Amino acid sequence: KKERKNLKSLLILAYQSENSRKLLYSIAFYTTNIP
Repeated sequence: KKERKNLKSLLILAYQSENSRKLLYSIAFYTTNIP
């Protein structure tokens, strides 16, 4: 049971980090494309 909870939290953490990575990429993209 404890392992399953840890796995779920790891999946959530990975999901959040993936979203923040996409957010950082989009921010970098927009800021570098501003004239």
